[in-house]
Amino acid sequence: HDGRRRPSRARAHHETRWPCLGQARVRRDAASARKGPRRAHRWRHCRAGLGRALAERLSALGADVTVIGSTFEPAPGSNVSFISADLSLMRVCDSLLEQNDALKRLIPRLDDVVFSGAPAPSASIATARREETREGLERGLAACALSHVVLLRKLAALKRAGGAKRRLRAWVVGVSSERAGVGDADDFNAMRSFSPSTQRARAALINEALVHVHRAKLSTFALNPGFTTALTGSGAMPVTGWLTGAVDNFLGLFVLTTEAYAGTTARLMLAPELGGQSGVAFDQAGDEIEPNGWCVDKGEALIAQMEALAGEALAGNFPSGVRVADSAPPA
Repeated sequence: HDGRRRPSRARAHHETRWPCLGQARVRRDAASARKGPRRAHRWRHCRAGLGRALAERLSALGADVTVIGSTFEPAPGSNVSFISADLSLMRVCDSLLEQNDALKRLIPRLDDVVFSGAPAPSASIATARREETREGLERGLAACALSHVVLLRKLAALKRAGGAKRRLRAWVVGVSSERAGVGDADDFNAMRSFSPSTQRARAALINEALVHVHRAKLSTFALNPGFTTALTGSGAMPVTGWLTGAVDNFLGLFVLTTEAYAGTTARLMLAPELGGQSGVAFDQAGDEIEPNGWCVDKGEALIAQMEALAGEALAGNFPSGVRVADSAPPA
């Protein structure tokens, strides 16, 4: 998907609705500036280059950033901290926010959460093999979508129980333009057939559905980065080692670089014009785009289905070692 979803009617007014996209703003509104220096606390679920680039950009703008993921090494002297966790495991997602002491201290003052584990399942195009977590879930869908389902529900409940004065803003990277391509609606775990492209489409659909399901409880935003150089480090392209840098440099001649998209997203996150907005989707240029109508209408049923799937994994109801030998043709 190239991120070229039909622009919304509001796009014609982009310059007036989002005028600060061309400026770097560290504080979200004028009120915070009057109160003096204030550090925004932001949490990233980081899987690949985009999460790292966004964390570094926001840190450079003065935000305190906490990254949660498998591997990450903050730059020396930055405002970035790291918590190691395997978010492809539902039991980790279900317990992390209440059992990790650092996160328990962070949540009451958390302003933004970004799910930057964009839908690029770990099985690469080269091998096209299904990988499975210890809980019996297809690893790509678990890490890129089901983890978001569980964590966002838990976060919303914790913020509500804590009586937060400022509404939490949730940014979900990797959204879908349509329902086409998701294959068998009863086989999101890919136990009957597996295709990397189908799993990416499924993860994208779940991610955008989350934005619309939670829009009344949180301030939610969908981000469609389209094609960027982040794909070389995400598992969506079969390149590793020194080839990653070479391919990044080559792709940077033709497509948006990870760093450039991170800059656009950081300025969008810090735009005071977004106050009071929710359920809005943006393309890689930061322009508002039309929401996915299917996600708006059917999103609640889809998220309920994914909650049930995560619940089955938590209950240990999937047999261990289920494999699909080869990729099926894309649906």
